[in-house]
Amino acid sequence: MRLPVLNLFFITFIISAAVYPAFGQGNSTYQYTDDFTSHKVEDDAYFHSIFWPEGAFPPPEPYLYYTNSGQLGFGDLHGGKSAHLAYHFPIDSEESKTVVSGYIEIDVNEGTLNYSLSSDGFTWSSLQEQGLEAGTHKIPIDSVNCYVIFYGAGTIVDNLKVFLYSYQATIRVPENYSTIQLAIDKAEDGDIIEVAPNIYSGDGFWDIDFRGKVITVYSQAGPEQTIIDCRSEEGHRGFYFHQGEEPNSVLRGFTIIGGYKPGSEIPPDDVLWYSDPNHPIGGGIYCEYSSPSIVNCIIKECSTELGGGIGIVGGSPEIIDCVIEDCNAGGFGSAESGGRGAGIGILRNSDVSIINCKIKNNNGYYNSYGGGIYCWQSTATIADCDISLNSAYGNLKGGGIYCGGASSNVIIKNCLIASNTAEFGSGIFTDSVNLAYKNGNPASGELEPNTPICTANITNCTIVNNKLSGSLDQIGGIQSFISYIIIKNSIIWLNDGQQQIWMDDVILDYDGIVLYSNIQGGYQGDGNINEDPLFASVETGDYHLKSTYGRYDPALEGWVIDEVDSNCIDTGDPQNRVGPEPSPNGKIINMGAYGGTLEASKSFS
Repeated sequence: MRLPVLNLFFITFIISAAVYPAFGQGNSTYQYTDDFTSHKVEDDAYFHSIFWPEGAFPPPEPYLYYTNSGQLGFGDLHGGKSAHLAYHFPIDSEESKTVVSGYIEIDVNEGTLNYSLSSDGFTWSSLQEQGLEAGTHKIPIDSVNCYVIFYGAGTIVDNLKVFLYSYQATIRVPENYSTIQLAIDKAEDGDIIEVAPNIYSGDGFWDIDFRGKVITVYSQAGPEQTIIDCRSEEGHRGFYFHQGEEPNSVLRGFTIIGGYKPGSEIPPDDVLWYSDPNHPIGGGIYCEYSSPSIVNCIIKECSTELGGGIGIVGGSPEIIDCVIEDCNAGGFGSAESGGRGAGIGILRNSDVSIINCKIKNNNGYYNSYGGGIYCWQSTATIADCDISLNSAYGNLKGGGIYCGGASSNVIIKNCLIASNTAEFGSGIFTDSVNLAYKNGNPASGELEPNTPICTANITNCTIVNNKLSGSLDQIGGIQSFISYIIIKNSIIWLNDGQQQIWMDDVILDYDGIVLYSNIQGGYQGDGNINEDPLFASVETGDYHLKSTYGRYDPALEGWVIDEVDSNCIDTGDPQNRVGPEPSPNGKIINMGAYGGTLEASKSFS
């Protein structure tokens, strides 16, 4: 799924150090200004509250208005909600290859203005406690991406200015140094390493180590033309992050193919972790207690025991705009090991963001977990992803996503989870059984008191057409044991099994919360329906909702008109913002993966 909501940007740079001498250190800059007299904000904003004439009878929702003196006003508080105005900078530009720094400047003329920032459009900073009072304010930016939302009630603002800069390459491979590793070894914090298009292999081009440095390593021509070929008999991976790298250590724009780490032994949970590049974790990329940004990479045909594509232990990396496909987990030890997370494997209290990625056609082995993603005793935010066609050579729990262990928490938002195959929980499987029961023994029937268990929050997802490899008495949609599950604004349809959702009832007074969702066969809960979603085409895997007012067609990259309207349009939770859903819309978020995005099907306003 490639939603325009999260397209990363390449800044169309304007050299302007003379205009902004304080930022002369930046090689390339982007500027944006708006005094709100031309009304261009309505086209330039990422999404916003409705605009309303000043002084007119107020609408039944938060609103923005232009003042007679040429400023922008945020209407008074309505129903406990503030008016909002969101931007994604730069506007109408392609993706940036390096970390972006700079500031957003705005005048607050009246009232208080709050704001929130994001590097991916899904994970937002907390609102400022006191907000911005009257005066001119500069909001600093230092991120791989720049999203901002302003909130106000009875607030008037003016003179929005944005200045962002990004560095050009300081080191080039192979022009300055013959290998990527040699370039990193010579680099200092802040350096930008640009790699020319080619197929690279051998020492210095695999098992690459950032050495803990705050640098960016990016390809000049993108991942299709810049390939790190790790195929060898002894086994190598592409990159190994293990020296505390943070988000401003950026890897961008490479294909990593054929990475492989043999073995099956991983230190168990009750053993103190020891760092070792030979752990069979992360066939393509291994993040060990490190948190880099991995952006616009293709990881394919990589293999190991845990995390065939990417393996993460104790880290908080951001994985953005990547493709992970045809990777394998398990079967590489002396015995028939199971394999965990053929696409991505996560362990040891990690906190991972996986945004706008395609995780497809990955395979586990026997007794394996998580064909697409495996998350054990960790936290993961999985947003705007296509997790499809993952399976295993033998039995598998969690064809698309597996979440298990104490205190595990997955937030799954705006994801398509389709056509995965497993023996249990072909779409999603969650499990805290061995930890939650006394002495780890499910046969006891007794839960350990106060045991933190797995939690899954599933919002605006389409979980569809997932298949069972064994008995059809199991569940092809979502299957859960000893877990807290919340499902909202989602479509769960056409999955194998007798039920679309199954949650055990061992947890007293809790059997899962399902709200404002379309569940085949029905499910008790506010706003739930049981209606044919009217997908565009199940056969071709297009799960946009049919609409007589306009449906986005990814093949045409444009809008088409249908003869019918899906009952999943405008039937999500009315308390949720519609976000950037295009006009016309009914001011209520759609169900399914595209609800609340630029590809949401349209409706009568």
